[in-house]
Amino acid sequence: MDEAMVLVGVYLDKLGWGNCQSLVFIQCGLALSAAQAWMLSQSFVLIGAGHLWDLSSTIKGLIGSCLQIGMLIGSLVFGTLGDKHGRIYSFKKCVWVNVAACFCLIFSFHYSMMMLFYLLLGIGVGGDLTLAGTTFSEFCPPEKRWLLAGLSCFYPIGGMIASGINLFVYGVIGDEDHDWRYIVGAFFIIELCLALWRLKLYETPAYYIMIGQESDAEETLKRIAKENGQFKSFTSYHQAMLSIVRREELASKKEKLEGFDRIKSLFSKKNRKTTICITLVNFLTFSGYISLLIFMPTFLNDFSQLQIYLIILMQTVIALPGNIFGSFLVRSKFGRRNTLAMGLGISGTLCILFFIDVGDAVTIGCIAIINALILISVGALTTITAESYDTEIRSCASGWHTAFGRLGGIVSPMIIGRLLDTSNGDTISVTIFAICFFLAGMFACLLKETRKVQKKGVLRMTLQKSMAIQSNPSKSQDT
Repeated sequence: MDEAMVLVGVYLDKLGWGNCQSLVFIQCGLALSAAQAWMLSQSFVLIGAGHLWDLSSTIKGLIGSCLQIGMLIGSLVFGTLGDKHGRIYSFKKCVWVNVAACFCLIFSFHYSMMMLFYLLLGIGVGGDLTLAGTTFSEFCPPEKRWLLAGLSCFYPIGGMIASGINLFVYGVIGDEDHDWRYIVGAFFIIELCLALWRLKLYETPAYYIMIGQESDAEETLKRIAKENGQFKSFTSYHQAMLSIVRREELASKKEKLEGFDRIKSLFSKKNRKTTICITLVNFLTFSGYISLLIFMPTFLNDFSQLQIYLIILMQTVIALPGNIFGSFLVRSKFGRRNTLAMGLGISGTLCILFFIDVGDAVTIGCIAIINALILISVGALTTITAESYDTEIRSCASGWHTAFGRLGGIVSPMIIGRLLDTSNGDTISVTIFAICFFLAGMFACLLKETRKVQKKGVLRMTLQKSMAIQSNPSKSQDT
């Protein structure tokens, strides 16, 4: 299976970037945009819901945690389903969970209902976050896998969509108690469109190889070749693929991992250090970042509601060029690990400026830069995660790490919400953010660099073996 997996990468490199990869890139990117939009819009929703039901910061923190609890559950469930039933099968299902939850959320008449439907919504959003990177990585040519970090550019796009919708509703509707229902209604339409468009996607060739359905992998590669206008390039590699498939069918089959065995594999000697470090980076990063998003209006309480909306929109706009720059950093010799550690370390340093009276403009600028740097770090983290694990456990690994990121997003709003109801709570909260980002950066430094994960020697060896078998098929049959 390993050689066939490598050869699939050779195929994709040969076929290059085309219509297929562009479609998948946009689909996976929009899934991340929607997830970011939900996380950011929650602060907008809680402003209106808080006014309607007179909610304290503690209750708002609990509501915010419900979305994160759902995302934790969704990450584990859809991560496992992605390895068992297919990436695209699961990717299509989770968006319909979003549609159903979003529709119900519109008609919440008590904050307990809002908590329930945010929990359900989080399950679908967690699936999107888990499967988007895995799905794209298995359609993407290995030489362009740095574009996994490019998916992070869709996070600020989601932020701009959320901010734009909120500004529109605030300016046109202007109902302080029920504006949030119109915001959620707009997201319902967006999620429904994404669900219908996602029906066009088909399963990844790497997944078919993993479950032993080589003929389906071959058909998928043919389909990619046709969509990219490279069918002649595909046929030139066709016999090499068949020779490896023939040999692996004759060899003893590798036992497939089932259920809890996939989790155990994450902590095998080969993967233990990587799993622990990435888990801690996810937990600490999102512990700080999610609370910063949810309670952003609280930290900007000296401004009017309209000014707060405009500030958040400005932050998301600034983050977009930052994420594009981060994608090129990941591709460069600077690498995935250094980009991740740099973004987290500088974010922790900027948090210290909150303790200094530097003026509103500098404070707003610091928040905007922190937002951009964290999103750059998340892009680098997505790339490292996808490249650090074998195909058979990649989706499960992504689900595991996403789940622990959500665990940080569950615990943190509860603590920060409680702190903000006390005197000097904002100072203690910012201290927690700084510690989380610094520690995450330290653990990021312990990870292995994955920029050169595709070794040319392995590819050369695989092709040489396949050519040898192709030239002497009788010998292969005898074995």
